[in-house]
Amino acid sequence: MMMDVISACINPLLTCAGDARRNDKIHPVLSYIAGWRTPPPRWTISCDREGKNCELRSPVFILLFLCAIAAFSVVSLRFRPLPCRHVLVGTSTSSTSPPFAMIAFTLLTALAVSPLLARAAPFTTRQSEDPNVALAKKYAPQLRFEKNEKFWVSSVDYFLGGPITPKDTNGNAVGGGLALSPSNLNTLPNAGDGVFLSTDTSSNGLNGFLAGQNPATTPGAKLYTFVAPKANDVVDLYYWLFTPYNLGKKVPLLGLVGDHVGDWERLKVRTVNGTAQSVEYHAHGDTGSGTVPWAQVVKFDNDQRPVGYVASGSHGLWSTPGTFTYVNAVIFKLQDVTSDGGVQWDTRDSLVVLNYPNTFTDDLSWLNFRGAWGNKGVSSCWWHGIYKECELVDAPPGPLRDDVLSSSFAAQKKPTILADSMDAPSSHVLASVSKSSSSSYTVYAPNSDAPYIAVRQTCTAESDGNASHLVHNIKQQTDGSFTKRAEPKSAFTYGVVPFSSSGTGKATVSVSQCQTGFSVTSYSVALCQSGKAYECDFASSRAIRAFDDSAAVLGVQATRAVTLNDLDVWEF
Repeated sequence: MMMDVISACINPLLTCAGDARRNDKIHPVLSYIAGWRTPPPRWTISCDREGKNCELRSPVFILLFLCAIAAFSVVSLRFRPLPCRHVLVGTSTSSTSPPFAMIAFTLLTALAVSPLLARAAPFTTRQSEDPNVALAKKYAPQLRFEKNEKFWVSSVDYFLGGPITPKDTNGNAVGGGLALSPSNLNTLPNAGDGVFLSTDTSSNGLNGFLAGQNPATTPGAKLYTFVAPKANDVVDLYYWLFTPYNLGKKVPLLGLVGDHVGDWERLKVRTVNGTAQSVEYHAHGDTGSGTVPWAQVVKFDNDQRPVGYVASGSHGLWSTPGTFTYVNAVIFKLQDVTSDGGVQWDTRDSLVVLNYPNTFTDDLSWLNFRGAWGNKGVSSCWWHGIYKECELVDAPPGPLRDDVLSSSFAAQKKPTILADSMDAPSSHVLASVSKSSSSSYTVYAPNSDAPYIAVRQTCTAESDGNASHLVHNIKQQTDGSFTKRAEPKSAFTYGVVPFSSSGTGKATVSVSQCQTGFSVTSYSVALCQSGKAYECDFASSRAIRAFDDSAAVLGVQATRAVTLNDLDVWEF
């Protein structure tokens, strides 16, 4: 009996829904439920910015209410079928049976009060995304390739599907002829530690699969995105791109230097409480890469998402178009070139979102591979005794590497064991220019029992041509000779305060400003047993970039004092 009632309830509604396509006079709510018309007027619709997750304050209870009425009506009619035309608003009917008048009245009454019932519960039109996936998509970058780019991005699947042979450091094949795939790459001996994923680098290889997948013409390239929660409400988004080949740089008299198979590059968006604060561009130098405050990031999509400029051939990520020198030797320069006018890749629909820490299995097992993503380099070039890079150099490791994982991971030297978190600090700590006579440093050092905490501020002489601001350092070269180099002088100022590590281990330390002609370039922290800073053992320094709070003042500023709140925890 109950199943008959349910069937009798559902079938008339489905029949009516089918007619929704053909009859504009059907009630707009039923038409919307059928899925073929826009939501009825005066109903509250709430959608996210992309329009992918919407709520109609709406028909969950209404459907149940209508269904109950339909069931009651059908039972009253002793299961006589109800033609759909009977519920069409504004149509005439030849039926004069008293039960239909009751049915029409009750249905119309239900529809009339439906906006009131709609407030009772929201109805989500599709399942909500995982919040980490949503955050990764919210800030998915657009990557702008240099207009003359020849070597493109790809997916890991694409690369491993090419003619790849795993080899040891002596060039011997390993793996017993295993057909490589994302799910078995980590089954190579010792998870691939000491293994090189080798392939043909002749012109045949370079013109073949090593050219990658141009996003403008070939679908399939991926952007591998790690979502890494940290202390102080920070979630860092690491967007990694992979390219099968890295083109080196042309050096006078030598030719191309620094080619390698496999290339991993990244861009990091730092969010606090779900809102972007900065972008870190990773490349060979920090003139145009490094960390940039969100207010000064080049953006697209109505200024909602960042743009990354991909250097020609080498694929380093920069914050602007231009030419950037990262090695300025006596006889040559190594430069990255970026530009507008090339392929623009909106990566939002190409993300592979990965939570970290996590256990990577099945098609993500490749993340446990600890070897090199390409060939072993050569050392047979005639200039190797002078400059240590030949045309082909060693391939890099994968995205899980020392400079994004914790310092403790880097120290343990166990390549088959992943770190518990991505705790490596940003390449630069962002600070505000201060007009005060002292700098203010807010730092975090939880789980420490020292009674004092100290800050050492590094002040570096500005490049103003003043000989008194230079120091001549003597360095030994690889061939055993010594050279003298004039470099800017550095000086230090200190501050120390009593400290308690309870809670977040937060402390704010005041430090005297740099002397005239010097500017703040880095800082370090120490836990101390006394209030004397010179007795403290300081950790490695973190580089500082100072920006003016005024939106009209762009770029890194030289300043004698800063205000800084470093959300990356100090570990001792």
